[in-house]
Amino acid sequence: MLTRPREILRVLPALSLAQELKISILDDIFPSSKALDSMLRRFQHDPINPSIVAIDPLIPTNACSPAHGPQCADSRGFSAYARIVEALLRVFLEDRKLAKQNLWALRHFIVLSIFASDYQMVPTETCPLFESKALNELGNLIGRVQQITAYLILGSLQDAQDGWR
Repeated sequence: MLTRPREILRVLPALSLAQELKISILDDIFPSSKALDSMLRRFQHDPINPSIVAIDPLIPTNACSPAHGPQCADSRGFSAYARIVEALLRVFLEDRKLAKQNLWALRHFIVLSIFASDYQMVPTETCPLFESKALNELGNLIGRVQQITAYLILGSLQDAQDGWR
């Protein structure tokens, strides 16, 4: 049986060796925010299919070239970028304090959710982040992104001076 990344992430903080070595999950396991930004810049930002423009008027209509699927995907159909961001999402859902300290990741969560949502709407097209076998997991992924997004945005309003909430 193969060990999945989420199982490793679940066990890592509890390992006494990790505590002795003072391993930081964010700094020692994940790529930096700059590395993730660089990975994100490699993807096309055009919609998966021009027909999505009819559903969401905020999508630009100037799609220039067809999207390509992930260059390399895991057994679930996730690209390397999707795998990293999804693992980061799991860590932040378990450690909300760490999530609040790293708001830069919110951008990547939202991007992941947008690609997942678009791919669910038009699964016959190709997506740079997912293969077709990932379709079964995308609904749960989108739900987890919505959960952490609401938490981070509402949590950041706690310190608002005008009392708006």
